[in-house]
Amino acid sequence: MVRALRDLKRKVESDLEVGAAATPFTKKLESTPKESGLRHFNFDSFDGLADPEEHLNYFEQISNIYDYSDLTRCRFFASTLKGGAHKWFNRIPSRSIDSWKDFREMFLKRLRANRMNELQMCHLETIQQRSKESLLEFIKRFQEAVNQLSNLEEKEAVNIFRRNLHPISCEGYVKDLIHREPQSLASAYALASKFIKENNFIKSIKMNRRIHDDDESPERRSSSRKDKRYKLDKQANYIQQSRGTPPPREGYAEQRWNERKPKAKREPKSEPEWTPLNRPRADILREVKGKPFYYPPKPLLAPPENRAGEKYCGYHEDHGHTTENCFSLKCS
Repeated sequence: MVRALRDLKRKVESDLEVGAAATPFTKKLESTPKESGLRHFNFDSFDGLADPEEHLNYFEQISNIYDYSDLTRCRFFASTLKGGAHKWFNRIPSRSIDSWKDFREMFLKRLRANRMNELQMCHLETIQQRSKESLLEFIKRFQEAVNQLSNLEEKEAVNIFRRNLHPISCEGYVKDLIHREPQSLASAYALASKFIKENNFIKSIKMNRRIHDDDESPERRSSSRKDKRYKLDKQANYIQQSRGTPPPREGYAEQRWNERKPKAKREPKSEPEWTPLNRPRADILREVKGKPFYYPPKPLLAPPENRAGEKYCGYHEDHGHTTENCFSLKCS
């Protein structure tokens, strides 16, 4: 029994030694005295997909505030890793990190490829306000894009911001920007907050009026309609009395009809006198046919069985009448 307990103790101790050897920190680093009364600042973990330099710089700012030692920095920074970054940390060779500087360089060397590229001013042109997007939501998206720029020109950014606004939903705000010409994004955002407050105030007034109209009783509605009708009738009577007594309506339409002057009848237009032809029409047709100014006529409308089959017209290129008689007939 005692022998079995000794073997179990040796096995546990050997497992602990193996687990200790699996850590990436060297014995020299782990021999550093542990700090007491540590204070840790909570912030988001890093999964390997975001910008590693941003995460590292933020962590170092917190570490410098609390004056962490190298061992505390390494252990605390390792606890902020998750996902792919945590898998990479578990694959680090054991006893290979001797200081926080080594850990920092190894981290950047492995994950710096995931750093976001800095954007330029032309990226702001792609941030357009959608048709059903509110002004506040659009400003938030625009601010996020501005924060990612490497260099910012305030005046040009204001012009892009004004151009990317929706011309219908923000018509009043666009006019205000053109009139005031703000020189900074902060001034443009201040005008936007003022515009949003005024719009919300107008919407609340309209909503209160609508609720008041819905709550109005039917008796009150009918009485208000009667009052309006009475006012209109009273106004019509006053106008009628001021203009004098109107003529009686009986026989008024017949009197007006008799007073109308009859319209003069238009004389029919006389047919123009055409110059007589000195050549047969068939010869003239052969000469003008195929010229640029020649236009073929419309096809005959009469059915073929009702037309004379022995007569042929070169102008219509169909049977029914001759070419000489074509222009003297109504070819239909």
